[in-house]
Formats: sequence, structure tokens, C-alpha cells
Amino acid sequence: MSTVVDEILEKTEEEPIFFEWDRLKCDITLSALQKLQDELDNVNKLANEEFRMIEEYRQKEAERIGKKMNWLALNLEKYARSTDEKTIRLPHGVLKLRQGRDRIEIDDKLKFLEAAKKYGLLRTTPAKDEPDLVATLSYVKKTGEIPPGTKYIPGTTNFSYSLKKGEDDGNE
Repeated sequence: MSTVVDEILEKTEEEPIFFEWDRLKCDITLSALQKLQDELDNVNKLANEEFRMIEEYRQKEAERIGKKMNWLALNLEKYARSTDEKTIRLPHGVLKLRQGRDRIEIDDKLKFLEAAKKYGLLRTTPAKDEPDLVATLSYVKKTGEIPPGTKYIPGTTNFSYSLKKGEDDGNE
């Protein structure tokens, strides 16, 4: 029966075959379809395995290159911080140091609420009092006093770089 299936498959590759259908030919055709389905499953299995291998390669290479990029960026940051310049313009890009915003964080809300009422550091909305972080930060900067229950977090200087690509001038 296998040879009949092979003959049918071989003939369908050359040109469509037409014949009188009966139970035996239907069964042989189903067998041919099963053989083709198995071939398709093998092709899909092989392709999926190749995709998996390619994805593994991509991830490993991206990780390796990312480590190199991080190391180089760290050294650029060290250099930028060793100068007194905020922006360093170079032929292939720009190094920047930007001061982040200071912020205030509430450590102990109960302690803070007591002090906040005293210094007017609450924002009142109907039926509830909420800490006003902007007013609190302004108060800390003005008086230098940190209200109880808060923690002052000074802004950090952040490093960034940008690369020039093609005709781009690299300015953000």
C-alpha cells in the first residue's frame, strides 16, 4: 500500500491526477495525506528548533554586547564626572550630567502630620488631610529644617550620552 501512496504523491507533484473515487482510493488518499502531514510536522519541528537556536544566539550576543556597552558607558560617566563640565560635545556624540530634582519622602506619617499642621504643610481636601510634598520640600529648602517623620533625599546627578548618527547633529 505504501508504494501506491508513494506513486500517488509522485504523480501529484508532476500534475494533478484524476480518477474514479472508491473506498480503497479514498483510504489510500487519506494515507497520502497522513504522510504529507508527517512531512509538514517534521518541517515545522525543524524550523522551530532553528528559531530556538537563533533566539538563544541573539540573547547571548545581546547580553555580551550589552555588557561591553555598559562598561564603556561607565567609563564615559567616570570621565564626565571628573570634569567641571555639564555637557561635553564630541565628534561622535555628547556626554551630559544633569542634576535630578530633590524630593521628600514621608517615613512616619503620624509624626509628620503633627509637624505638618504646625508648619502648614498639609493640603486639605474635603474630609481628609494629605501631605503636600511640594510645600514640604519648599519648607526644607527655605528653613533647612527637616520636619519629623520625613526624610530628605537630595537630587542625584544623572549621566547620559547620545550618539550622532549619519547627518544627525546629536542634539536632543
